[in-house]
Amino acid sequence: SRLESEAAPVPSAVFRLRDILDGARHSLAGLATHKRLTLTCRLDPDLPDLVFGDADGTRRVLMALVSNAIKFTEHGGVTVEVGKSEPGPEALQNEHGAAAVTVLFAVADTGIGLTPEQLSTIFEPFRQVDGSHTRRVGGAGLGLAIARKTVEAMHGCIDVPSDSGKGSVFSLTVPFALPEARPKQPGG
Repeated sequence: SRLESEAAPVPSAVFRLRDILDGARHSLAGLATHKRLTLTCRLDPDLPDLVFGDADGTRRVLMALVSNAIKFTEHGGVTVEVGKSEPGPEALQNEHGAAAVTVLFAVADTGIGLTPEQLSTIFEPFRQVDGSHTRRVGGAGLGLAIARKTVEAMHGCIDVPSDSGKGSVFSLTVPFALPEARPKQPGG
């Protein structure tokens, strides 16, 4: 409901991108191992160590995407790559005028993939990829709708190119302020 309220501020703090990536890997490694899947995570060393933004939102979205990738993959694995996005206007400044970096999170799997029809509705609430497969793996069809709303609240975007039977690559780009240039907090 916080996401539905346009007036709700996005909580921001300084955090390490590596901590978000390591947390996702540690939390979901057991699930991947149980399914005999590989789970590979890579962080571009050229990214800043610390960024200023919505750490909890970033963590929730990444966890949802990696969890879904594992859920809908039977063979092979899941790869998570975090790097710099192509520079856009937000790479120079965020809405507060602070210096920023745009980060690209890409979650690739070797799973069932998506048809063009599924791609057109995948981010709608209560939509599920395949009734028979989803019944087997579980889920209510809210995760991707919430992920999209969360990413949009952070002034980012989420996309998924996919081919049925060939896996998917969920990518999200999010601008973060750099801590040394972040806006001053009231009272701070």
